[in-house]
Amino acid sequence: MKEKYKPLLVALMTFTLMLNVVTFLAGKARYEARAGAPARTAAWSGVAQGCRVEIFSPKPGETVGPAGVVEGTASIPEGTRLWVLTRRKGYDLWRKPGGGPARIEGGRWSMRVEYGGERHRGQEFHLAAVVVAEPRGQSGLSTEGQARPSPWGRFPETVRGCEIQMVGVWRGE
Repeated sequence: MKEKYKPLLVALMTFTLMLNVVTFLAGKARYEARAGAPARTAAWSGVAQGCRVEIFSPKPGETVGPAGVVEGTASIPEGTRLWVLTRRKGYDLWRKPGGGPARIEGGRWSMRVEYGGERHRGQEFHLAAVVVAEPRGQSGLSTEGQARPSPWGRFPETVRGCEIQMVGVWRGE
């Protein structure tokens, strides 16, 4: 690919990713508004002031291997946790890493994530850094109807005032 088209590709991927998130959240709101839909409430109430999350590696549009480290900075309220979720484009379920939420030390965090096996080469993946309330040590990821805990779940309810940070990357070799 010619270098002059890379910024355009990154902008297009970012726009597509954000459009997917907005569409997903709108559908989620419609689903939960229907009669009989389970209520999802967060243990942390109110709107977070000064909440800030940033992913600085990998960069949007970057090519990644089968696994890698996601790095960033964050300042989040007490009683909340920072999770980095991944999914392959076009899938509804998000994967949380097995090591638990990110540990923030000195305002910085890093977390190892997986981008799939050999069959996922050349595919687009989405990363989302989200701040969730964690009642009784749970992840905030919805796993309703699952017989046993799974790393996969629907997009969690996030803390109001904490912006969701998303990055689209390509799975390489």
